[in-house]
Amino acid sequence: MSRPAQRNKKSAIYKAQMRQIWAVLGVMIFGLVLSYVMADADRLIAKGLSIGALIAFIGQSIFTRIAYHTVGAKHSRQIMLNTYLGFAIKWAVTLVLFAFVFLKIQPISAASVIVGYIILILSQNLALIKMK
Repeated sequence: MSRPAQRNKKSAIYKAQMRQIWAVLGVMIFGLVLSYVMADADRLIAKGLSIGALIAFIGQSIFTRIAYHTVGAKHSRQIMLNTYLGFAIKWAVTLVLFAFVFLKIQPISAASVIVGYIILILSQNLALIKMK
């Protein structure tokens, strides 16, 4: 016998998403400390880590708002469509932001941008695991 689906924790998901701003702030502070320790006078490491974290935060925020806009058992088809739409828009925005950063913001440490992005994605995944 199958179990019924659990209720969607929409407000908890929105709160967890907004708490990720603390992870962004942590990455920014870590970048500043790392730039200071490595004697990076232009603060390229701090700038790159911060921008990468912000790209991940913006993309995930867009996905969260779109994917969890509709809730309820009656709207299962719309929920699935919103999830697909959220993923598509998230990746499109992420790619556009990466392109903008690498084309328009000079000088910048490309490795720092990618590392900052990865750190925040890992932080978001850990937050989701804790929610289960």
